[in-house]
Amino acid sequence: MKNTTTVLFLLALPMLLQAQSKVRWIDLMPKNSDCISAIEVSLDDTIKTTASPKGHGQVLEFKNNDKKSLLYVEREHNTVWYQFEVDLNGSFIFELTPFSVNDDYDFMLFKYDGTVDFCQKLANKEIEPIRTNISRNNKGIQSKTGLSWDFKDKTIHSGVGADYSYSVEMKKGDRFYLLVDNVYKNGKGHQLAFDNDVLLEEKVEAEAEEITEVVSVPKTNKSKMYSYELQGVVIDDENEKPLRADVTLTNSITGEIVAQTQSDSITGEYKLVLEEEAQKLAKSQYTLEISKDNYFFDSQDIKPYDLPELSKVKIRSRIPKIKKGKIYRVNNINFYGNKSKPLPMSYPVFKSLLRLMEKNTTLEISIEGHTNGCHQSWEYSKTLSVARAGTVRNYLIENGIDEKRIKHEGFSCDKMLYKEPINEKQNMLNRRVEIRIL
Repeated sequence: MKNTTTVLFLLALPMLLQAQSKVRWIDLMPKNSDCISAIEVSLDDTIKTTASPKGHGQVLEFKNNDKKSLLYVEREHNTVWYQFEVDLNGSFIFELTPFSVNDDYDFMLFKYDGTVDFCQKLANKEIEPIRTNISRNNKGIQSKTGLSWDFKDKTIHSGVGADYSYSVEMKKGDRFYLLVDNVYKNGKGHQLAFDNDVLLEEKVEAEAEEITEVVSVPKTNKSKMYSYELQGVVIDDENEKPLRADVTLTNSITGEIVAQTQSDSITGEYKLVLEEEAQKLAKSQYTLEISKDNYFFDSQDIKPYDLPELSKVKIRSRIPKIKKGKIYRVNNINFYGNKSKPLPMSYPVFKSLLRLMEKNTTLEISIEGHTNGCHQSWEYSKTLSVARAGTVRNYLIENGIDEKRIKHEGFSCDKMLYKEPINEKQNMLNRRVEIRIL
């Protein structure tokens, strides 16, 4: 008689992540109104925006739809895109709370299909939303909307209707894109809070028996590979002569250098090849850095959806010589709203600044921080600008740069590039870090 051992595991584990979530303030930028620049969030986040979305971005992804459509907003008004990946099995919900009951928020939720042209397919209606709620705001519940386990309809058209749509089943590794649209201009921002319910119910039967044959294991399905060739030219910012410089492409999420080369000393031209699996590519962002001894570096953010277009053109990079007393603006060093904590996407630029200091061993600098206005008080903004500059200084010191070579200062809102900014780009340019050569 064969000996058989059967083991049964039954575990029900409800997890209410909203109670454990961390609050994350976000300054919305115009680019976040487009799918290709969706803000990465997680189910652990409670998102609070400092302002309502403004406009539909560079691409009007949804327009001329039926007012009674269950799937699509009639057109985009004032939108922001979020994206998130789940690492659990079960279901999730979210609640969208306007900071003003007069704001009317709609949403459309899409499941990512693993392709690089996902956003284009979505705009072409080749991919339909899995959940929508376009109903009129209900001021009786503070104009809230979202997903709920208690409401069973998956899609709600415009006009009077259910305030919530049905929850979504999730599997580990699933990625979702959420479009949030405020019908009205000049809104007061919103809060986005997630919650999920995880039920792990596994029955495992293991039979102890002698192995009598070799089993053929199916091959692992590999994700589709994409390859992009980036071409460019590096020139001196002052005399426009070609330069030989180091060219590096870094994954901004992992910090991994994915491609590097040098530009030609005669023509200044270079080529870089990026090869990546589709699934990894869609979750990544990249930083292209141009650096040369005695020159200030240049950095550029590259989204995966930028790659098809960038591979068709020649990127022109101008880098300036380092000169005493000159001020250089550092692109892409950004911070969380009202905090001195840098956004993760800033770290490659921190490393670029570190390499600059390491290559130029006699270089002494002053790091200067600036804010976008003094909305709370001049003193508050002064403290914030000093702290942000100090964060950059501390990073350099902690990584081996002599503190005697680095000073830092904050200018509050005294040196805004745009005294009365009219869009998020101008707001962002006001919130900047600059390097003065001492």
